[in-house]
Amino acid sequence: LGDVVDWFLANYRPPLISASVETAAVEFMRDREDVVSVPVVVDYRKVMKLLLHAFPGRALDAISTTELETVMSSWGQSRKSWNNLRTYLHAFFEFCGHPSRRWVEVNPVKAIRVYEVARGIPHVMAVKQVVAMFAFLETYAGPPRSGHRAGYLVPYFALATFAGIRPSVRDGELRKIHEFADKDRIVDLKVGVIRITPEIAKTNDLRQITIQPNLAAWLRCYPLAEHPLIVRNMMDHAGIIRKRFGLTHDVLRHTFGHAEFR
Repeated sequence: LGDVVDWFLANYRPPLISASVETAAVEFMRDREDVVSVPVVVDYRKVMKLLLHAFPGRALDAISTTELETVMSSWGQSRKSWNNLRTYLHAFFEFCGHPSRRWVEVNPVKAIRVYEVARGIPHVMAVKQVVAMFAFLETYAGPPRSGHRAGYLVPYFALATFAGIRPSVRDGELRKIHEFADKDRIVDLKVGVIRITPEIAKTNDLRQITIQPNLAAWLRCYPLAEHPLIVRNMMDHAGIIRKRFGLTHDVLRHTFGHAEFR
């Protein structure tokens, strides 16, 4: 009898509690909104929208790994995009499988492949390409009826290209600088430095960037007080420039390290 009791205690699992994707998405976002950054919250909302569209009314424990992989294939073309989405989905299903909920017994994302992302020699822009891009940026006022002045994107691209500041619109350093009320404390033209504090830096450390003369000239012509770093629908606006000039994800930051732009 003792062996039977031991086996039962080791193997018994309470029955699953049925929960829909809709219910879980609401509870998950409520749990995350106060503990993660705003850009990550935005990403989670997009992932929840993806799940709600793919599995309306479905019980969580009825969603298979194969179905999730099919949905993931529509998210992005790169392996990095796949890995990022997998991370978000894994967090969601871990939340759902917590002993206090038991909406799923097994996290279906665990069986989904994580891709190795190759890190080759960084690509940098040619001088002619940088000149052409900024010549265009000075005259570009955005899509029709956007209401922006010509040059409104100059500060964003100047800081990314000539200071190497991480440009991700969702959660990059430029986004975090934009959210600072006192930007002069960060981008200090008087002293000639940019102070990337731990709360801004991806690596949570402190670094100081010397403002080169070309960057100083751009920021005086297009001051941050008059030209916000991030505008509404910024991903679309920046995407137009990236597509026009064939810019890869980190090419602006890598270009900063090139001696010709010092």
